[in-house]
Amino acid sequence: MFALSFLSLIFLFFYTRKSENKSIELFIIYSGVFSICVLLAPIINGSYTGWDVLRYNIYPFYLSGIIITVFLAIIIKKQKHLEIGKYIALVFSICIFVISLHFINKKGLNSYFTYYPKTVKLIDELVGQKGLHCGVGNYWEAKKTTLFSKKGVKIYSVFENLSVYDHVTNQKWFFGKNEFNFVLLNGFKDTSEYQKHILTHQLISNSKDLILVKTNTFTFKKDEKGCLPVNQ
Repeated sequence: MFALSFLSLIFLFFYTRKSENKSIELFIIYSGVFSICVLLAPIINGSYTGWDVLRYNIYPFYLSGIIITVFLAIIIKKQKHLEIGKYIALVFSICIFVISLHFINKKGLNSYFTYYPKTVKLIDELVGQKGLHCGVGNYWEAKKTTLFSKKGVKIYSVFENLSVYDHVTNQKWFFGKNEFNFVLLNGFKDTSEYQKHILTHQLISNSKDLILVKTNTFTFKKDEKGCLPVNQ
């Protein structure tokens, strides 16, 4: 869809060159420059690690719908065709709405609003029993736990050597007043690397759903080696 909209911009640029409507010309130039700059942003700022990061640059895709609409409005000049197009768009929208209603599952909606991952539930049960405070873990497990915990458990993302994984992360979480005393090992390929950076560790859960280790209290310090834990 983005490729189609970009081709539409190129076509409109040449198609409307002699037009006196400067608004269309400005729209074409802005949309083209905006789309290219947004897509190239990860490469320019050094955060590009692979094709997968382009999923965050979704704004040109949103803009695609507007571009294609403008393209059709300019190309289809006859009023009769525009009227037909409006009715087709209306019927299409109604069909999508009806189909969506048909496939809505009440049980699924209820599960959506009451979702409580099993791993998070197990962690919540251990918080009071084992005196857990803040923890660290794999990016996906950390985000999931922090989001869905009903006990307010906070787990922040780190690499397997416990250095800070700062993607979508506020560094104040690590360098503020937080003190950490457990490591969630779910999602780690190497489940022993963390031991090099702490003093004591006690395995308090080792099931297929939850692998969790209670440690001595530690904080984080930033230096030339990166952001690594400091034992208390």
